[in-house]
Order: sequence, then structure tokens, then C-alpha cells
Amino acid sequence: MDTALDPLPADAEFGDDTAATPPNRLWRLLVIAVLALAAGALGGYWLGRARVPAADSVDVGFARDMSLHHEQAVVMAGLIYDRTDDPAIRTLAFDILTTQQGQIGIMSGWLDAWGLPWTSSGPRMAWMGMPTEGLMPGMATGEQLAALRAAAQSTAGSRANTMPFLLDAVRAYATLGEITDVFREVFGTYEEPTWI
Repeated sequence: MDTALDPLPADAEFGDDTAATPPNRLWRLLVIAVLALAAGALGGYWLGRARVPAADSVDVGFARDMSLHHEQAVVMAGLIYDRTDDPAIRTLAFDILTTQQGQIGIMSGWLDAWGLPWTSSGPRMAWMGMPTEGLMPGMATGEQLAALRAAAQSTAGSRANTMPFLLDAVRAYATLGEITDVFREVFGTYEEPTWI
């Protein structure tokens, strides 16, 4: 008995009554393959989709607090950049201003993508287990900022010493590295989860 899957002789001729569609078994395999691909795509999407962190998580707290920390360094570096003629100091101030402003944009983008506000009504650094009322470590006081503004206004165009204020800005700039080192010591390094 001949079946649709039996090999045909090499000299076989096809008449008009030959079926134009593949046998049922091939259709079933094709449907199963398409369904398997769709299931794999949906599974990959589900596993790979972004998870939104909680409002009190380390990710969110870091983005909020470091943005505030960076804002102050940007202001300080901007004042120094506008008021000094020293090319080395201008270069350092420009570097602080542009890199920290860019990092603020990145962290704000994270918060926007997560649908979370840029600020919190809770105390700073609570996400680290070290709630802080007032200024966070590494930030300049109101008096230090006022002194920088006064020095910047009185020294516009001169070669007056703005180094103490630049050091305050650098100290705020370097604090990000110090904080991330503490994170590594406390929490370890981040490893991407592996999905089976």
C-alpha cells in the first residue's frame, strides 16, 4: 500500500490530481515549532522584563540621594569655572560639572523609568540603614556655599585663591567612589542573575 510519505520513483510524473499541500504530519510539526517559538519568546520576555524597585530600595535611595549630592557639586564647580582664569582649575571644574550633571541625568532617568519621584519625604540615607537629618556626608554647609559665592563674586576675573572651594567640590566629587567602595564591602558585587 502506497502512502504519501513513500519515496516516489525518479521518473514519476505529477498529474493535476496530486495534492498541493504537504502531508498532515508536516503541518503538525510546523504548528508545534511555531508554538514553541512563541512560548520561548514570551518566556524570554517575561524573564527579561525590567523589575521596578521599591520606593525604599537601595537602588531608588541611591539615585535620589546621589542626585542631590551631585547637584551641590555642580553648583560649586559652576561658580569656580565661571570665576577662575587658571586653565587647570577650569578644566577640573568643567570635568566635575559635566560628569556629575550627566550622572544626575542618568539617575533621574532611572527614577522616571521606574515611575518614581525624584525626591522622598523620608530622611536621607535611610536606604543604607543610616538615616541622616540635615546634610549628607561630603556636602558643603550653607556657610561654605555662601563663602564660595562671595569669593566668586569678589574675584571675578582675578587670580584670587579659589582652591579651598575647589577642594570642597572635589571632596563631594570623590565621595561617590568612597560610597561605592563601602557598598562593595557591605553588599558584595552585583552579579546578573542566570535564568535556567
